[in-house]
Amino acid sequence: FTVQLAAFPLYPNGEGIEMKILAVDGNTLSREVLRTELEQLHLAKDLRCVASLPAAEEILESFLPDVLLLDLQLPEYGAFRLVDRPWEQGVPVIVCITVFDRDLLEVLSRRRVDHLVRPFGQCDLHYAITQNRRPGYVGSAFILRNLLDAAADVGCPVGHGMSSWRGGKLLATSISTVIAIHREGSRYFLWTESGVQVATGISPQVNQAIRSGAFAKIHENGVITSRPHLFPGNYHRALLWLWWHWLKGCFRRFVRQSRNASIH
Repeated sequence: FTVQLAAFPLYPNGEGIEMKILAVDGNTLSREVLRTELEQLHLAKDLRCVASLPAAEEILESFLPDVLLLDLQLPEYGAFRLVDRPWEQGVPVIVCITVFDRDLLEVLSRRRVDHLVRPFGQCDLHYAITQNRRPGYVGSAFILRNLLDAAADVGCPVGHGMSSWRGGKLLATSISTVIAIHREGSRYFLWTESGVQVATGISPQVNQAIRSGAFAKIHENGVITSRPHLFPGNYHRALLWLWWHWLKGCFRRFVRQSRNASIH
């Protein structure tokens, strides 16, 4: 018998979904099959299918998908290279698709990267692309981080984006876009070209950049990029931002000391 998916709620609360979906698949037949299955699910209000890394990169310059379907068999680690970007407007749901490859599947499982193995059915595809609508979803940025860890395991050099927050949205930020960093306890405030973001804990990527001299120390809790020419419009504002935090910290310490002196 045939299961009619349209008869079921598209996600737990029963509402409809209209998604922007980008599918990147290097195999012509597989790409057309994937397109047909997505169209039959009636989830996409804007569906774009491309065959190569350059084509996908060109689309992502002006198109932010809700779901990114990735063929892990793209040549020269194309899938990993595609997702290794800042995603400053938010990380989409990333669904990895692969043929049976024992070594690759072992890495994906070890890094806890959800994936679909061909051949798969519409039910599997439906579940994968609506996973962020379900209870217990860990977040796209965490899945991205696991995927980049898997990329490193298979020998693909990646930048390892940091997980950060801006306006309540979880993002993945590349160190190449960070101009200044200010620390307050366990929180790190990142001045980037797209605004200030907050990270809990520092990433190995930042530690390595600081050790390599990519950042210069301004005060005990603040560093700024050593390459101001790369950020002509933001460097001096970021520098003032760091000194403002330093003055605010000095004022707080002065108030605490004054209160303690008055108590004694």
